[in-house]
Amino acid sequence: MARYPRSLGLALLLGVAAGGCHAAPFVLDDYGAAGPQIPGAEARVTASGSTPEWLAAGDAFYYAGPCLSRTKSPRASTPVASVDLVPAAGGSVIWERCEDRISLTFPLDSAAFFPAAAVNGDGAVVYVEADKRAFQGVALVDPVFEHTELWLSDTVESLRNRRHLMTLYNDNNGAATVGPAVINWFTTMRWTTSTTLLAIAINARPMGDDSTLGVARIAITDARATATILPGTERATAYSTARNGSSLVIARDLLGLFSVPAAGGAASALPTVPAAQGRHIVDVSCVADRCLVLTVEMSQSTFWRLDLTANTLVQMRRDGRVYQYARWSPTGGAVLAGESDGAHLFTDLMP
Repeated sequence: MARYPRSLGLALLLGVAAGGCHAAPFVLDDYGAAGPQIPGAEARVTASGSTPEWLAAGDAFYYAGPCLSRTKSPRASTPVASVDLVPAAGGSVIWERCEDRISLTFPLDSAAFFPAAAVNGDGAVVYVEADKRAFQGVALVDPVFEHTELWLSDTVESLRNRRHLMTLYNDNNGAATVGPAVINWFTTMRWTTSTTLLAIAINARPMGDDSTLGVARIAITDARATATILPGTERATAYSTARNGSSLVIARDLLGLFSVPAAGGAASALPTVPAAQGRHIVDVSCVADRCLVLTVEMSQSTFWRLDLTANTLVQMRRDGRVYQYARWSPTGGAVLAGESDGAHLFTDLMP
C-alpha cells in the first residue's frame, strides 16, 4: 500500500467533501507502475476507460473505467465500475473508487458503469452511476430495467460517505416515458466551485435517439442537486471554461465555435472550423485565452489552436488516427488525447 504523494499538494488527504466526511489518512493501492511504460513526447497512459479529466491544479487526472483491484461484480458478469486517479505524468493509479456493491436503490440491480465523474482538489467526488437489473447473474439487454443516478462521495471513505443527489434515467419498470426536454444523462462533468459543476446534459430516450440539450449547471444543496441549461449553450456538444473562468467556449452544429458568459447569455460567434468531408468538432479545451480544438474528418484527426484575444483559428497538426477527445492540462502543458487503445499524453502538442 502507498499513501498519496504529498508533492501533489492536494487537499485529498483531508477528505473534505460537501455533505460531511471524515478526516483520515488517504491509503491507496499501489499497482507498481512508475511512469508511462514507454515515455516520450507521446506516451500511452491508460489502456481503457472513459474520457479523462484534469484536476484543477493540473497535477493529476482521473477517469472512469473497470476496477483494477477487482475484476467481477458479486451479482453480475460485468466488470466492477470505478473512478481512478493518475499522476499528471502517467503511471501508477494513486487512488481508486470501486463500486462492487449491489444498487442501494433497487436491491436486485448492480452498478454497470460510471458514464461520468468529477473529482475536485478537496476530495469531493460526484459521479453518474448506471445500474442494470441482473437475472441469474446476467445483465438484461438495455434499456429494460436500467436506471441512472447522480451521487456525491469523497476520496477517503467513498463507499460509506455516499449521498444520492438526483435520479436521472429511470426505466426500472421496463417502460420509461421520457419527454423531449428532460435531462436524464450527463457527460463531461467538471467542478466549478465547491457546490457547483458543469456538464453536457443529454436527453436519453429508451426507444429513440438521444439528443444533446446543452451545458448544464449542477447546483448541490444539503438535500439534492438541480440542473439547469445555461442560456446560450443549447445543443452544445463540447465545452470548456475560458478566460480564467469568466466565459465558456462551446462547440455545436458540427463546425461552430461560440463564446458564452460563464453564467449563460448571448453566444458570440468565434472563427468557424473550415469545412471538409466528414469533418466535425469532437472536443475543445481552453487555458486562459487559448483553446485546443480537435476535429475528426473521415479516418483522421486535426488539432487546431484557437486564440480568443486575436480571434484566430490555426491548424497545428494532422494525425492519421481518430481521436475521441483532447483535454489540455490547466497548467498549459500536456494534452490528453484518446483513441481506441486508451489515453495518450502529448507533451509537445501545444506550444
